[in-house]
Amino acid sequence: MKVLAMEISSAVGSVALLEDGDVASRADLPVSGGRTTTLFDVLEHVREQAAWGWDAIDLFAAGRGPGRYSGMRIALTAVQGLAAPGRRPVRAVSSGAALAYALAEAHPDRNEFVVLGDARRDRVWHSRFIRVSTGGLEQDGDWRLAERDEFKALLRTSDLVASSEWVRLRPVLESAGLLQVGTWIERDVFPAAEWVGRLALDLHRPGVEGEPLLPIYLHPAVRR
Repeated sequence: MKVLAMEISSAVGSVALLEDGDVASRADLPVSGGRTTTLFDVLEHVREQAAWGWDAIDLFAAGRGPGRYSGMRIALTAVQGLAAPGRRPVRAVSSGAALAYALAEAHPDRNEFVVLGDARRDRVWHSRFIRVSTGGLEQDGDWRLAERDEFKALLRTSDLVASSEWVRLRPVLESAGLLQVGTWIERDVFPAAEWVGRLALDLHRPGVEGEPLLPIYLHPAVRR
């Protein structure tokens, strides 16, 4: 099955074309500039690299966060628009889960992975993923917000921790004493479109309910 996947929930986005889970073509999205314009330029580039026609794509996938709301919304809107003419299926998956799976592949000796990001308002969003006997990952509860004074309780010594906003968060994490617990990847690590596509392909089975085609937004709605 041929999949087009896009991931734009963080500062570095990406687009990938996959066939049966293997990458046929991929490219990063520029960090700066008009992303809605460059997105379609990059899409055309990866499509031409793979020598695929648009009608060859069987499944469209997008990362739904947590992360930057505008990027998540652009990705979800774009894949639905591209899939509409042929009424082809669309799947949304958690960008954070995509990052956790990439970590698990890169670190086969580790079994617990924490992904977190800057939720602003002196909070982080976070979740833990645990390797299971089948080789996949199981998410330990849903995505959650933590206040600064709750940071210390987030982690275990066995955790491998990654964030797409490590540079931004490091001073706050240091002041909270959080860097003393677990093993941290000390650089920004971004979710990738190819893992969004692989997770979407895995979920695209009869009887498996897909995730909502909506961004994961953890802050409660502001009521006036």
